Amino acid sequence: MSKSITLKIFSIFIAFTFSLFLFIGITTKFFLPQYYKNQKLSSIKDYTNEISEIYDANNEESINQVKTIFEEMKSTIGGDIYTLDENGSIKWSGKNKRSQEENYTISGEIFQNQFVNKMGVEIFSFGVKIDNGYLLYDVSIESLDDAVGIMINFFIYILLISLVISIISAYFISIRITKPIKKLNNLALQMKSKEIQSIMNWDRKDEIGQLNNSLNLLYEELLSNIQRLETELSKERSVEKLKKQFLAQATHELKTPISVIQGYAELIYDGMYKDENERDHYIENILNETENMGNLINDVLDFAKIENGFFSINKKQVFVNPWLNRILVTFKEFAENKDIEVLISNKVGDLCVDIDEFRIEQVIRNLLSNALKHSDKQIIINAYNLNNKLAIEVINTGKSIESTDLPYIFDSFYKAKGEEKGTGLGLAIVKQIIIQHKGDYRVENINNGVKFSFIV
Repeated sequence: MSKSITLKIFSIFIAFTFSLFLFIGITTKFFLPQYYKNQKLSSIKDYTNEISEIYDANNEESINQVKTIFEEMKSTIGGDIYTLDENGSIKWSGKNKRSQEENYTISGEIFQNQFVNKMGVEIFSFGVKIDNGYLLYDVSIESLDDAVGIMINFFIYILLISLVISIISAYFISIRITKPIKKLNNLALQMKSKEIQSIMNWDRKDEIGQLNNSLNLLYEELLSNIQRLETELSKERSVEKLKKQFLAQATHELKTPISVIQGYAELIYDGMYKDENERDHYIENILNETENMGNLINDVLDFAKIENGFFSINKKQVFVNPWLNRILVTFKEFAENKDIEVLISNKVGDLCVDIDEFRIEQVIRNLLSNALKHSDKQIIINAYNLNNKLAIEVINTGKSIESTDLPYIFDSFYKAKGEEKGTGLGLAIVKQIIIQHKGDYRVENINNGVKFSFIV
């Protein structure tokens, strides 16, 4: 089982604190005593040097200054002050405890000694001559060691108390540090299962706050990608379904004209017609059905090229007016034979554009064929020059396209609700041709009809 991050942070903090206290303890035990003793002896030396500089046995003011320094040494360093007779015997002690205990060796007006007394205690002494005797200061070296011992014991208590406080502090600090991390971990787990209802926002400016913001951004991007992938997957499934429907529809679309052609061909072969007009009628129906089959096969071939990346265009400069008139006049005659009125407005003038005339003619014919299929009485064709580009609008009166169908009307295999005939490839091919020309295409519902338009 993995260790908790709280336990890890707590352990690291305790290890660091223990190491620090151990270092302080070792330093206090082995280095502080000698350091303290050296500092005190250095202070004594400084005092004695100061006394040596100002001492004058014949100057009462100097003697008073020396006495003042002795008192200062006693108060700051410890020890005691004595008066000695001319033989070195103690006449008076500031503590009144050692009146006859020691005889000090005197040499000169200023003297100092370091010796072991009768009790086995190491003593440092320093004296100067005054009237009828000497003024002496001494201090026990062992008293300095005792002071160090007291300090060490005090430090031990302080360290133990500090260690307890540090352990308690480490526990709460580790919890405080890891609490937001655990929350972020839970947030990440919820994100993994997409169970989270809303992101977490913390008003923090530290790294935890930055991590929270980064996690939120990552989650939002992840959700966006998931939704996009789900949409793509759904669309892919829909396309697969439409492909199957297309195969069934294409089979039907091919089978029907073949049956019609076979039927009319048998009638002609068997001479089952009244006169030449009826025979010509049969032949015309055969030609129409073969044309429909040809268009269907061409659509399938074009779509296969688009799917496999082999669909291409060959542009060249085309004078639009004569080329477009030929297409529109032919369609007008064909549509009016089906009792559909066709109104043409051609305002392209002397426009010349760089297009693949075969493919753009295919676009126009597909749009006109689509309009003819859905028009109830009238088709309007507008062609004009739009900033040196060819713009064409094909408007048919009749039923509008459902709003739910509009976004998908140019997709492969897509057919609006209620559509039974057709493969759903015509407008998809229109879309690909316009895209390859870097043009624009659109469809919109208008009053009493539908308008398809494109610009190349």
